[in-house]
Amino acid sequence: MVNTMSETSFEYNYSAKQQKEIEAIKKKYLPKEEDKLEILRRLDRSTERPGMIISLATGILGSLMLGFGMCWITKKQREKVADKILALSQELAS
Repeated sequence: MVNTMSETSFEYNYSAKQQKEIEAIKKKYLPKEEDKLEILRRLDRSTERPGMIISLATGILGSLMLGFGMCWITKKQREKVADKILALSQELAS
């Protein structure tokens, strides 16, 4: 805001962008007052968080178990057929 005054006129410049910036800075330093809507939002988030944590943990553990299980099954299957594969590959190479 700029106020300039001469003997014959008055000039006032208003900047909405500047006022918004001033209010944003001022709001950082004012004590936080939580209104009912903000309390409602916080309570709603607190009800969703435990379910999200359990879902993520279950998904991660399930993926790890699936990967480990696939590796273990594959290793066991290779051990079962290793002798036959080695014998056949030796016959074909000769």
